[in-house]
Amino acid sequence: PDTRIFMQNSVANWVHVARKIEQSLIKHFSLLKIEHQRFVKKKIKVVFFPGTARYVESLCDALQTSSIETVRLGDHTQTLEEVFESIKLCSPDIVHLHWPEKLTRRGRRVNVKVELNQLKKCLSYFQQHNIKIVLTAHNLMPHEKFDIAYQQQVYRTTINSSDAIIHHSTTGSERFVNEYKCQKCTHYIVPHAYFSGLDKRECKDQARKSSSLSKSKSIFMTVGLVRPYKHLEFLISAISERQNSDDEFWIVGLITPGYRDELLRLAEKCRLTIIFKGQLSQHELEATSHAVDLLVFAHGAHELTSASPHLSHTLLIPQVSPFSNYGNEVLGELGFWYEAGDAKSFLAQIKSALGADQSEF
Repeated sequence: PDTRIFMQNSVANWVHVARKIEQSLIKHFSLLKIEHQRFVKKKIKVVFFPGTARYVESLCDALQTSSIETVRLGDHTQTLEEVFESIKLCSPDIVHLHWPEKLTRRGRRVNVKVELNQLKKCLSYFQQHNIKIVLTAHNLMPHEKFDIAYQQQVYRTTINSSDAIIHHSTTGSERFVNEYKCQKCTHYIVPHAYFSGLDKRECKDQARKSSSLSKSKSIFMTVGLVRPYKHLEFLISAISERQNSDDEFWIVGLITPGYRDELLRLAEKCRLTIIFKGQLSQHELEATSHAVDLLVFAHGAHELTSASPHLSHTLLIPQVSPFSNYGNEVLGELGFWYEAGDAKSFLAQIKSALGADQSEF
C-alpha cells in the first residue's frame, strides 16, 4: 500500500484509536456514575507526556482540529511524578505517554526503588480512576543506556500498565510484542506522519541559486537531536574519504557546545566542511532541504521507528543509512542501505545515490 496515503491518514487513525478507547470507557459508566449522554457529547481530553518533543507538538496540533482536546505537560527534564498533580487537575480521559525512560529520574545515582515506586503510584492512580493509559512504542530500549536492568523495569512497568500501545509499523509491533510479551494489551498500527505536512521538493538548482550555493557542491545533511549514539564521527570520517573539497556536511538539530567542539575538531582534522544549522522550524527545514543532495545517517539499524525515512519520503530526497526493516518499509527505492560502521559500504551507496536519476523518485 502507498505509505503516503497511510501518513496522510495518521490523524484519522489516531482518532479511531481514541474512539475505541472511548468505547471501552463507556462500558465502565455504571461504575463511575457518569451519565452516558453527557460523556458522549464532550470532547475526549488527552494529556500528552512529555509535551515538548517536536513529534508530540506536531501530533497535538493535528489532533486539535478533531473531536479531541489535547494538553501537553512536562518537558524532557521532568518526571511523570513531577507533573502528576497537573495531570490530575486536568481530569483527562486518556494519558498518552512517550519514551518510558523519560518518566523517571535518570542517571547512575538515582534510587531505583524510589523511582519505580513513584512510577507505579502514578500509573496505579490512572488505572483506579479509569484514566486510560496509551503508550507509543518508539524504541525497544533507550538510546542512551546507563542501567539496563533499571531501564528495563521502567519499560516493563509502563507497558504492563498500558491499556493500548501504538506502533508505527507492523514489523515494529511484532518486535515489540515479542520482546515484552504484552499480548494482553490492545495494539494499534498508526504510521508515523511527522513530516506529512511538508510540500514536495522544489528544484534543487533553483534552491541553490536562491542561497548562492554552487551547483557543483555535494551537500549531505543529517537531521535530529545530535547525540553520540548517532555516530556522527563515522559520517564525518567516511564523507571525508571522498577527498572532494566541494563536499559539505550539514548538521540539523540541537547539540551541546562540548560535543559541537568535538565534531568541529574532527572535521578540521579530516578537512571536511561541516555546517551546524541548529534546530529548525518545519518551514525552515523544508527550505533547507531543497538544496540538499542526500540525507545521511549512521544509526537506526536496530530501531523500531524513525522520523528520518519520512523526511526523505515527503521531500523525495534519497537517503543513505544502515539497513533497517522500518526504513525499508517506508522508503523502498528511496533508501540506499549500507552495513553499519562500514565506510567502504557507505561510500559505495553514496556513489550510487548521487549517480541515480532522481527524477525517477
